[in-house]
Amino acid sequence: AAAALVLALILVAGMLPSAALAAEFCTCPACAVFSTSTICASDTGMIEAGNYHSVYLQPDGTVFAIGSEKLSEYDNRGTRCDVWKWENIVQVSASSHTVGLKADGTVVSCGDNRKGQGNVSSWTDIVCISAGQHHTVGMRKDGTYVAAGDSGYGQCDLAY
Repeated sequence: AAAALVLALILVAGMLPSAALAAEFCTCPACAVFSTSTICASDTGMIEAGNYHSVYLQPDGTVFAIGSEKLSEYDNRGTRCDVWKWENIVQVSASSHTVGLKADGTVVSCGDNRKGQGNVSSWTDIVCISAGQHHTVGMRKDGTYVAAGDSGYGQCDLAY
């Protein structure tokens, strides 16, 4: 809890001096950021719990997800478990949607995109990702941030 508070203060203040520090704050416990690549998957993989689904990043970089594909019993838009074609993934994050960080620094997404939170395909040089209910945030190697989705509460206003 204390580390999360420190990260929140750093993000708000824009004081994260370099992407090298991202290793301490990534969701993945074995995340290490290097000058040319990001390595996040551990020998045992990683798990992430999203809204009504769970995601498992396997050590070989492939992803498995299980749970509800739908946002509700009346909605057929939420294909948040459609990760079976993903490869070379080093980190996953899940909420109403699922995002995966690829070894080459690009990001893939599936699931709820009603607020634009899945519009991440143009992102490059990403070292760490996090999926929120209606937004997605990524940190680049140079320590800058990108965000996609609803910014109704300012959560995407990352001018760093």
